[in-house]
Amino acid sequence: MKKYFYLNADPERKDNPAGIIHFPEGFDWGIFDDGRKPKELGKIPDITFMEGSISDILSADYRLRIYSPRMKNIIMDYLTEIDNPLWTKMNIVLENNETIYDYYILQFISPPSVLDMERTTFVGSNKKLVIKAIYDEMLIGNRHIFTYYNSHINRTIISSELRKKLIQEKCTGIYMYDVLSSGKLV
Repeated sequence: MKKYFYLNADPERKDNPAGIIHFPEGFDWGIFDDGRKPKELGKIPDITFMEGSISDILSADYRLRIYSPRMKNIIMDYLTEIDNPLWTKMNIVLENNETIYDYYILQFISPPSVLDMERTTFVGSNKKLVIKAIYDEMLIGNRHIFTYYNSHINRTIISSELRKKLIQEKCTGIYMYDVLSSGKLV
């Protein structure tokens, strides 16, 4: 049985914490269409870096996946043609307005159906709000990074191979935990 891990930004890490950014109030994301599938983001305004450290993954509103060019390149090596990724470039500007960093938002435009619908625990009978996700390895296939969307959560799940590579490359600001646990494993 393969192992999978949730990948998150961790702004509270004592060593190499994730930086935190906030998007302007009233910014119209249009992230989801009515069917809860992601839409293209379009042009992203420059965002002023708020707090923490510049890191390989940033913590942000809407649980967006925001990665440095270095982390993007690592992830690209693990994506397949079936993943249908969309990378949107954005600029992070330090408060001095002189230093600009390129970052990338990763979206999966057509996320796969990876949940074992019989064993996953939902709130109510409409099967939209997941309490405990159980993943089906047959549906995951050979993916190393994927997500599922529902009305409440946007998670990033990675394979143990990709987790090992992120640790080996000393990517900053991340924490990862086993999809079967509830604690941090890094």
